[in-house]
Amino acid sequence: MPSPISLLYVDDEDVLLELGKIYLEKTGEIKVDLVTSADVALEMIKSGIYDAIVSDYQMPEMDGIEFLIKLREFNPDIPFILFTGRGREEIVIQAINNGADFYLQKGGSPNAQYAELSNMIRKATELRRNAKAIRENEKKFRDFFDAASDPIVILEGDIISDCNKMLSRFLGYSHEEIIGHGIIEFTPEFQHDKEYSESKMSKYQKKATIGDPVVFTWQFSHKDGRILDAEISIIMITINGIPLHHAIIRDVSWRRRQEEIKKLNESRMEAMLTLYRIRDKPVKNIIDFALENCVSLTGSNYGYIAFVNGDETFLLMNSWSDLGMKACRIADKPLCYEVEKTGLWGEPIRQRKPVTVNNYKESEYKKGLPGGHVPITRHAGVPIFHGKQIVMLVGVANKKKEYNNEDIRQITLLMNGLWGILYRKKTEEELLKKNEALASANEELLAIEAELRQKYDEIIKNEKCLRDSERKLYDIINFTPDPTFAIDFEGRVIAWNRAIEYLTGISAKEIVGKGNYEYAFLLYGERKPIFIDLLFSDDTDIRSNYSRITKDGYSLMTESWMNLKGRGKRLLWIKTSPLYDDTGEITGAIESIRDITDWK
Repeated sequence: MPSPISLLYVDDEDVLLELGKIYLEKTGEIKVDLVTSADVALEMIKSGIYDAIVSDYQMPEMDGIEFLIKLREFNPDIPFILFTGRGREEIVIQAINNGADFYLQKGGSPNAQYAELSNMIRKATELRRNAKAIRENEKKFRDFFDAASDPIVILEGDIISDCNKMLSRFLGYSHEEIIGHGIIEFTPEFQHDKEYSESKMSKYQKKATIGDPVVFTWQFSHKDGRILDAEISIIMITINGIPLHHAIIRDVSWRRRQEEIKKLNESRMEAMLTLYRIRDKPVKNIIDFALENCVSLTGSNYGYIAFVNGDETFLLMNSWSDLGMKACRIADKPLCYEVEKTGLWGEPIRQRKPVTVNNYKESEYKKGLPGGHVPITRHAGVPIFHGKQIVMLVGVANKKKEYNNEDIRQITLLMNGLWGILYRKKTEEELLKKNEALASANEELLAIEAELRQKYDEIIKNEKCLRDSERKLYDIINFTPDPTFAIDFEGRVIAWNRAIEYLTGISAKEIVGKGNYEYAFLLYGERKPIFIDLLFSDDTDIRSNYSRITKDGYSLMTESWMNLKGRGKRLLWIKTSPLYDDTGEITGAIESIRDITDWK
């Protein structure tokens, strides 16, 4: 069973963090760490232990988009999902433009919401891992690209942006003389049918741009003036958002994308672009619902919520719990109170911290109750902060048992969540009033959708091209008629084609990855350096085993009588060539063997 996804969940609302952890860890596929500060999260991410990040948008010190921007400065690859109650189009655009993988709006059924979030986490992690694997495979097979026996060209427009070494041999020009030049510079002015080379190549490229592979005959000009006839297969690819033409100067087969992969990627794209529902409930209903739950959570009989003005001098009573309203007999309940004239219930604002009184009769804070007020035995008041400012005062009263820190914690968590919703709704309303271009929002979203569709199609094409390139390079070696094998710099076997399987009776599956001159033992019955090892060490002892050695560029060739295991003394033609990485360092070698005894 694969190890669980390590997730860091960032939100300034503790109750949502705890709820999310419970739901996300249900199946055992995800392990969740919680943090309430984006600054702390950035330091934790640098440890490298997390596979994905889920973050709220509206947080006091740093919002989700600012967090994402700072994250991408040092970690561009880790999956990031913005999980927020803000569902405006601007937030979607900012999240996508700054590298978010998915966007999910809070709200609705927790089971459905967290199931969708779990699915996004798995998809984002899988997508990023696949992208990393593709990059690794691209580097791994770059040396095979250069070792391919057919010229391969990458065109940006009509300019050659990349090519393998075989194109240099084919045209007679160095790699530096080719890169950055137009492909027309290496062709005669007219093709064999008397058509201009430039216009004809442009026509084929345009046809390939539509999406279909194009195969056609072509004439090149060698550096020495010779005209070379060739057959080109050209297709359209996209790498890093740049449209390119991939051409092989030989027949090439075109494989269509697997329909299942296409549908899967379209599904992922649709999930990212889905417009999430915004709860459209009246503010009073939301506040009353939260208050009743606050009363219930603490086991209280009564509760109230009051809003605090900007300089924290006045309280505006907003809601009483149902039981409190029924029990209160005050004829004209005032709505606005001066903080300095209040008694016990104003203390949390004056002290700027929760205040708990479990014996009201002996409390130093009491100033008495007005006639008709419900009797008070116990009371807990909690100030709710937005940044450093107190914005709400929440009170509960007459719990049968004493109020404790857990009651304060429950009130704080729930009411911080309530304030978050109210603040977002207020902010959204203000922004909607200022948004004079609301009518064009749908058109803008459609443009974004089209752009993302195009980006995902390009990703799919890129993945397919890389898979095709990997397969073609593998086939080139595997179907070479001469026994051929390759080793890395440590002497381990990395390739073993079908012809050498037949020669030795050993399959690639049995030998790939083995070292200790296993390849020499299978060919000659001895574990010792052989011809291929001359590329790593010009050893006279190795050379003494071969009668005549010639050099072709960086390749070595020989015709020597050798005792071939199981076949006796045979005259062998052997050619070995080095394999290089992107920096030009030798990473391995490849060797082909041909038995020419009967031919001689």
